[in-house]
Amino acid sequence: MGRRPYRRLINKDALAILRVCRLVYQEAEPLAIPNLEIKCNGNADVIDLLSKMSPVQITQLRNLRVWQFAVGFKLFSGDDDSQSDAPEGGREDMSISDDDDDDDDDSATEAVQYFHLGAVLGLFPGLQLDLLRVHCGVGGGPYTAIHNSHCFQSLLEADGYQRLWMDATTGDSEPWDDILSLETWHDSIITRFRPYSHWRVRLNVPSYADDLVDGLQQNKEWESLQAGRIDLVVNEDSDESDGDSDLDTDCEGTVGIVIDRGDADVAVKRDDSPVLRCVYVDRNGPSPRFYKKVSDALRKLFRENSWEAIKAMDGFYDGAADCDSEGGTVYADYW
Repeated sequence: MGRRPYRRLINKDALAILRVCRLVYQEAEPLAIPNLEIKCNGNADVIDLLSKMSPVQITQLRNLRVWQFAVGFKLFSGDDDSQSDAPEGGREDMSISDDDDDDDDDSATEAVQYFHLGAVLGLFPGLQLDLLRVHCGVGGGPYTAIHNSHCFQSLLEADGYQRLWMDATTGDSEPWDDILSLETWHDSIITRFRPYSHWRVRLNVPSYADDLVDGLQQNKEWESLQAGRIDLVVNEDSDESDGDSDLDTDCEGTVGIVIDRGDADVAVKRDDSPVLRCVYVDRNGPSPRFYKKVSDALRKLFRENSWEAIKAMDGFYDGAADCDSEGGTVYADYW
């Protein structure tokens, strides 16, 4: 189902045959959604799509392809007293004092908060895709690696898909930022992969990263964690006999990751409320309390407002400028 590259030009005639008569629609509608690959340009477009689907239709969606760039919301106003009353969340081991940390957090929440795709998926209970195909929607430039890596890390923490296929465009920098580190994978292997059977990961890395690959493979903790289920492939050409060869794995300038979640229950849970982690541009990162506070505010925003109302709110950012400005809108203060 072809959604046009920009939301202003959505193809209003898509599936027009289903509008011919009610009988055709009633017979075809249950078959259509599970068999469509729907393409979205940006995380705001994903929200636009899923917000227009019923809860039943969301559970039927099986194939989604996304050119991802972050979406932003202004979740707090400067006079919002509820910020200081947000509940604690996450680890209690803090490297800085609580008082200073709270002051920094409360100041930061007044800005627009940006979210990568993994957080967006968590807003839609019942979502259980067979295949989520993700491309970097940023057109290159120095921020590409940050967008790729932070989006991927958000997806590692997320439910909503059985299989993830992600192509990382290299842009003007390396395709990943710290993707070949034990820290990136540690918690996800323990909580989202290893408890279940038949999970596997395939990661194609560029030839210049062979030293990082060797270092990771020689790490005893890494070996015990992944138990031979993560294949690190250095500069391997695509295999035409591979059943996934139709997924354009040999596109120039991309580095692919394939994750199969195996027997895991991947549906986004209605009563579960994991923290939907926002983008934070400071390399040192905020407190867990900050992430929890922003996550709760994001859920509250979507629980109490329609998508059309949210788009009209002050501070809403659909991400399109990141595509035009090479990703600098979200990460302008990263360095």
